Amino acid sequence: EVKSCIELFIQTVGNRQIDTINRTVVRDYKEALLRLPSNLRKLPRYRDKTIPEILAMGPIEEYRRLSAVTVNKLLRRISSFFKYAVAHGYLAANPAEGIQLSIKKRQDEFRDALDSTDLKVLFESKEYRQDRFNRGYQFWTPIIALYTGCRIEEICQLHLDDIRQEGGLWLVDINDADEKKVKSLSAKRLIPLH
Repeated sequence: EVKSCIELFIQTVGNRQIDTINRTVVRDYKEALLRLPSNLRKLPRYRDKTIPEILAMGPIEEYRRLSAVTVNKLLRRISSFFKYAVAHGYLAANPAEGIQLSIKKRQDEFRDALDSTDLKVLFESKEYRQDRFNRGYQFWTPIIALYTGCRIEEICQLHLDDIRQEGGLWLVDINDADEKKVKSLSAKRLIPLH
């Protein structure tokens, strides 16, 4: 996936020396992405054309364009590549850092926090009062979320050895060991268990 993102960048801006790529080149790339149709290589009209030829064809009205999420993903991949180049002395600075689109969420995409009434409905339910769950995760996931504030993805990938005692204190270890993933480096953390 990363290789194809870099190839798209090269197809768009040309195959050039890395030290000639600056913020203007990356900004032009971002503007080009905003003009490209989604599923580019699946559309017969564009399949055999280069990116510059497609961009030269003028406005692409009849097809959906790349979404802001996709554009940001492509820009993140390029930024990661340039970050590597900076770390290894090929560039002085990352020309793609912070150049992503800001995506505003629609009002219906925001999640409301649970209030005390919601918590009572959940934890005073018949299932909780009578311990009538078919699976252990149905009981434990809401409680762990309540007392740790962890993301659902973090809770669902916990291993038994991620809950341990250190210095007399019980902890939940949010980590990316084995097949687990975390949202960011700062998401790795130890949480005291309530």
